[in-house]
Amino acid sequence: MNTLEFISSIIKSIAWPSVIIVIIITLRKPLQKLLYNINKVTYSNVAIEFTEELEAAKQNLEKAKPVFTLNNNQDKSFNKRENEIIEVAKISPSASITMSWLMVEEAINQTINHEFQDGEIEAPLQSIQFLKEQGIISSEIEVILNKLRRLRNSAVHGNLNEKLPYSAAIEYFGLAKNMKDILGSDPEK
Repeated sequence: MNTLEFISSIIKSIAWPSVIIVIIITLRKPLQKLLYNINKVTYSNVAIEFTEELEAAKQNLEKAKPVFTLNNNQDKSFNKRENEIIEVAKISPSASITMSWLMVEEAINQTINHEFQDGEIEAPLQSIQFLKEQGIISSEIEVILNKLRRLRNSAVHGNLNEKLPYSAAIEYFGLAKNMKDILGSDPEK
């Protein structure tokens, strides 16, 4: 091996790593933003990125306008419940997501009971569809409620293997509280 072959082999060895380093340096800020939004990565499985779903639900909420609102008589017990959800989020974000969803589910059922004295519909998905079909909620609100329902299912049924961050649970709670306020009912517990 002469000197030229040696230099050629060194250049060949460092060519691809140097290209990758240049790409990483060039795309550093977009990559940081992308990695910041990813909560979970799985291979050959579809996984819900909790943070992205929450962000999408928040954006939908900004566009949404309620079609129907009940009289909103704020109940003092809600503040106690709100504090409980926040405290539980510190210990178990998944459990606080469940509690937040129950608050939304109660508001959905109370809205149905207020408008139609026939009683509750068993499944949340059917309840949401019923409210949309009756014109009580807009399409945007329906989309947000379904996203919150899917996120709750993902958190509860263990589709998110890594521990959810406290901030995601609090963000979910904020969206759930907004949905409850839009539906206009307060829990009686």
